[in-house]
Amino acid sequence: MKNLPYDPLKDFIPVAALTSQPYVLVAGKRAGVATLGELIAAAKAKPGELKFGSTGPGTGTHLGIVKFNLGAGIKAVDVPPQPTDAIADIIAGTIEGHTTYLIAPISITLPLIRDGKLLPLGVTTARRSTLLPQVPTIAEAAVAGFDFPIWYGIWVPIRHSARSG
Repeated sequence: MKNLPYDPLKDFIPVAALTSQPYVLVAGKRAGVATLGELIAAAKAKPGELKFGSTGPGTGTHLGIVKFNLGAGIKAVDVPPQPTDAIADIIAGTIEGHTTYLIAPISITLPLIRDGKLLPLGVTTARRSTLLPQVPTIAEAAVAGFDFPIWYGIWVPIRHSARSG
């Protein structure tokens, strides 16, 4: 946003970290990829043709995928529908025509993973998730050093904090 009446970096102070969680990179069964290595190979074979889903520019899902794409050295097209639309597109799609992959909260994808509708290719944190212990981290499977936890916290305006007096 242009011309904000505040500076988000200078006018707020962190108060508390609440929680963090891993996300999971998933693909649909019809995409024809079963591992991160296969996804990366498919993307490198067709630069700029695979599509990834996100919840919009600058969101956690978008930034996580962009970080993955950069780390893997691949180019793909962002298709930013709402998360449930992107997931439905992945389930229905093929590697040529629809969204191929996305990063989403495990809590949203877990029922579809258990039903066999989505393939979990890697979790976004440095350690495996206890909810998906069989799924490697993205760092283990393909992109060394990849670590992208989503965290939540509380920030307040500096003028209301104890530090500002």
